[in-house]
Amino acid sequence: LFTMFGYSYSKLTGSVDSEFFGTARSNTTAETFGAELSYKDELGKFSYSIGSRYNSTVLKGFMEHGSDVNLRVADQNYNSANLVTTLAYFDSFNYKSTRFFYGADVEYSRYFYSNGNNVHVSTGGAFTSVKGVNRLNKDGTFVSLNAGAWLNSNANVLFSVTNATKDPSYTIALGYRF
Repeated sequence: LFTMFGYSYSKLTGSVDSEFFGTARSNTTAETFGAELSYKDELGKFSYSIGSRYNSTVLKGFMEHGSDVNLRVADQNYNSANLVTTLAYFDSFNYKSTRFFYGADVEYSRYFYSNGNNVHVSTGGAFTSVKGVNRLNKDGTFVSLNAGAWLNSNANVLFSVTNATKDPSYTIALGYRF
């Protein structure tokens, strides 16, 4: 069995262009806590897993600036759970007494639960709910390229690039094996 707990802190910058109101810009932060429980097995340099993940994200509220009409967006809480299957390739080598590793994985994910898809916005008065922005009720296949190094026999650092959205996401993580 494989279990994982993770935490992510993100700074987000956005802009929305409008022909009538100009360009609205925004800055905010998001924090995500995640957990996974999976069955994992290895076949040589390949491994596979099947399991479930739960994620909870808090997106801090923000105020747009720069346009004629700027929206105020309230704090948002997103929660999701999904089934995950993974096929991965993994290899390693030693260089100057440091063990490096690299690999790639293909992950298929299907969401079976999500909430928090209402965005609450205001132009100065009461907040209004904008529904239908939930993109988590989909399944998808993601490809990640991974590389890292073992700092000692239990701790490692990992760099990963994933095509989870239209723009790739980049992850730097510290891991610890108990």
